[in-house]
Amino acid sequence: YATNGTDLTRSWVKLDLSGANTNLAAHDHKRGLTQDMPVQVVEQHGDSVTFRVYAVVAGTYDIPIHAYRPAPDADCPTQGPLRCWTPPDGSLTETYIVASTANANAAVGLPAPPAAPSGLTASPGDESVTLTWNDPSDPIISGYEYQMRWAGVAWGQWTAIPDSGATTTSHTLTGLTNGTEYRFHLRAVNAGATGTAAPTASPWYVSATPQVPPDAPPATPSTITVTRADGTLTATWPAIDTATSHHITYSTNNGTSWHLAAINHPDNTITINNATNTATYIIAVRAHNAAGYSGWRNSPPAPPYEPPPPATPPATPSAITVTRADGTLTATWPAIDTATSHHITYSTNNGTSWHLAAINHPDNTITINNATNTATYIIAVRAHNAAGYSGWRNSPPAPPYEPG
Repeated sequence: YATNGTDLTRSWVKLDLSGANTNLAAHDHKRGLTQDMPVQVVEQHGDSVTFRVYAVVAGTYDIPIHAYRPAPDADCPTQGPLRCWTPPDGSLTETYIVASTANANAAVGLPAPPAAPSGLTASPGDESVTLTWNDPSDPIISGYEYQMRWAGVAWGQWTAIPDSGATTTSHTLTGLTNGTEYRFHLRAVNAGATGTAAPTASPWYVSATPQVPPDAPPATPSTITVTRADGTLTATWPAIDTATSHHITYSTNNGTSWHLAAINHPDNTITINNATNTATYIIAVRAHNAAGYSGWRNSPPAPPYEPPPPATPPATPSAITVTRADGTLTATWPAIDTATSHHITYSTNNGTSWHLAAINHPDNTITINNATNTATYIIAVRAHNAAGYSGWRNSPPAPPYEPG
């Protein structure tokens, strides 16, 4: 009987699972989570292999056990895949009743394998790296294991983190070499099995390069430039050689209260999305390294966002239609997409003199009250935007009002 997560070691004469014989190893020991062979190789060296029973579905399984003699000898004159192999007990298989993950584990009183740790990060120190991760709030976790590699070295064996348990969220590895990049995997374990390794997405590892800590915190950022756009603002400051990250906050009430924009931010620029166009922003930045934080630097107030002006003034109104009524007249012209307002005047003496009807008028129609019924009117309109005014357009003369 073997429960999920059990490690079994078997030895054979002249076992070789490396080099030219890796095809045999893959065939016999590395098929992973499959129902017909529920094992995973844990270690292989010398004349033994350790594999971990790890089934998908609970049940009874015959696990082939093969040892390959790497060269012909008196006991095995023929070399080749699956030709010379000696099971430990003279049989071709060993039979185990295997408890699988999740529901099968529950059936035999074992917990399901723990989930992959989330939020895994690696932070460098002096000849050290600290791994941190989120608390999964899983009380049945019995500990954590890490796996490590560095340049020119293959992934090492999984190593238990000493004294780790369900509430452990960090571990510092010491004795590392400054200036060398180290890469890490992390997984949780419980009584039922080992969990999935983190990270679970590309690049599938976290890394850090130990380094001698700086003598002092970085300098305070010298200036901060803020650029506004529709719904966003971007703050930029000169790079600081000794800074490894930045802490950025912002205020929209002249520094009375502050909101976090980012912490441990690696770059010397940041874009804040969902900014309120009508608000004035102050951005505050301080730099950080292993020796501590710099002082804060505040940006000058960044005024509310104003849309950029159009490149050219609007087009001149194409036509003006005037409708008379008793004591009033209404002028209408086609809307102009780039116009933000209109300037309207009128004349009752065929253009010799003009009177203001409206300025900064938003609509493409206007009603002039208290019009003289017996006068002939000409209406003049020009459109406006931030780039300037269009040309004037005069209406045809609107003859005196005639009742009914």
